[in-house]
Amino acid sequence: MTDKLILHIGTHKTGTTTLQSMLESNSEALAANGFTYPAMPLKWKHAHINRNAYWLSKAAYQQLSSKSVAEVEKIAPCRKATEEAFARSKGTVILSDERLWYNATRKGFWPAARAILEECGARNITVVLYLRRQDLFAESLWMQYVKNSRLQEDLSTFIARKKMQAVCDYAAGVKKLHETFGPDKVIVRVYDRSVMVGGDTVADFLDVLGIDDTSAFACPESPKNPSLSPSMALLKLQVNRSTAYGEAEKDFLANAAVNVSKNDVQRKGSLLSFEQRSAMLERYAAGNEWVAHTCLGREDGVLFPASEDELRALSTEPDALKLALQTCELMAEALTAEREERRRETAALRERLHALEAAQAAGIGSCAKRAARKLLGR
Repeated sequence: MTDKLILHIGTHKTGTTTLQSMLESNSEALAANGFTYPAMPLKWKHAHINRNAYWLSKAAYQQLSSKSVAEVEKIAPCRKATEEAFARSKGTVILSDERLWYNATRKGFWPAARAILEECGARNITVVLYLRRQDLFAESLWMQYVKNSRLQEDLSTFIARKKMQAVCDYAAGVKKLHETFGPDKVIVRVYDRSVMVGGDTVADFLDVLGIDDTSAFACPESPKNPSLSPSMALLKLQVNRSTAYGEAEKDFLANAAVNVSKNDVQRKGSLLSFEQRSAMLERYAAGNEWVAHTCLGREDGVLFPASEDELRALSTEPDALKLALQTCELMAEALTAEREERRRETAALRERLHALEAAQAAGIGSCAKRAARKLLGR
């Protein structure tokens, strides 16, 4: 039995999907170092099953809101799995979900979440948070929603949302964590390959856990949740705005958009102008300085180093010809994928038909044999 918990809360777009994949697939290596990453018994509609703390947001919202929570029936089984993990583990339990930071803008969220965790058996809770520069974070999250959720808002409207402004206020969010868990129980890391251990979230998180020898860990070779290129994000946004596509049962262009983005030489560009980017960073400058001083001990107060030249160089404006060519690529990729899926379905149906025909033939043969035996009195 243990009461120790490492709670990884995001944020979005800081390598969380790759990290969760690694934690899920390295249970033996984690156990050898005294850690448990419990599996959940159910998959939620909008989350991969290895996001084993996704249920916690739902449970906290259920306590805080009079409105019904989607898939509420899944909370209890996931909560039970978490309780069992604390009951059987002799080391430290790890729970992870990036939605926790996003949902924590709601008043009273962290006290409610902590109370739920304590009821599950967690008493010694350490929170791990990765922060990405606000302009990069917001744009990457917008692209994620355009890719997977059929978002129809343009980037400027998305960033101007009251919710997004609250999510990007890192200082306010960290202060709430300090109030609930204590400053010494909150670990803040900066999502920047130039400062992270090993240059990625996986290696950096293993460092947070105090695991020096990582040779037994198998890490994903490529990102598990790749972003769209700026031009592909614009194309997918336009598709999302189509009434017919919005009513389609399946978002069949998401994977195609990712595949086309991989070949885009400008896939790391940005749709934000220098002025938009500068204004956004200025809005959060004082809070970022507080986080740098308080959480990282940086005397210069710089949380995210960024020169004017870098901010200007990021901006990308895809031309009409490029958009037209990528539209053709996107359609070709989607049609090819759809054709292959139909081939697989047809092959599966043929296999099933052959099995039914064989069973039917065998049944007819058995009936004939029984009739012959009856006729011969055997």
